[in-house]
Amino acid sequence: NTSCYSNSPMVSKVKTFSVVHPRSDFADPKFAFDDDRLELGSSKTKGTEVFHFDHCFGPGTPQANVYREVCQPTVEAALDEDRPTSAAFIALGDSGSGKSYAITGGAQHFADRGLIPRALSTLFEVLSLRSNCSDYQVSISFFEIYQAQVLDLLAEQEKSGKPKQFPVASENTAFKLLFKGDSKRKFEEYHESPESS
Repeated sequence: NTSCYSNSPMVSKVKTFSVVHPRSDFADPKFAFDDDRLELGSSKTKGTEVFHFDHCFGPGTPQANVYREVCQPTVEAALDEDRPTSAAFIALGDSGSGKSYAITGGAQHFADRGLIPRALSTLFEVLSLRSNCSDYQVSISFFEIYQAQVLDLLAEQEKSGKPKQFPVASENTAFKLLFKGDSKRKFEEYHESPESS
């Protein structure tokens, strides 16, 4: 999972994170990780590749911990009244590697909600504490890139192209749009991860 953010309007910094999937083969001698790197052995090159990250989260790390380190500071910086920044979070990985779980979360337990629902909660919490909160307008769009096309997941009928933005006045309304869009995502079911997209 990759977090990309800017600390100032002029300088961008990319931070990278890895979340080790709980079903990884920990007995495989070609696989190892610690706090900031992953080592993967290759049978083709007979060598080991080392990937460095700002942080590697071990298997079973609670979603709240991932959000606190990966997103929360960046979301709060984007809402800074004096020097707001832009933020983007991009999840990368093979099918079934846990991208959907990291971004939207698990459907079984509230504690398993992912980065997007937690960012929405932070957004509305921060704005609710401001005396001028009515000066702000929050808009939601939800899209996916599937087979090289941008699909608007909030459109009434499936269409590609620029996604429409929907103004929302509450966290509850934002969550309803999130659930609506999530239900329209393209899923390719894999035995190990039935919610893969």
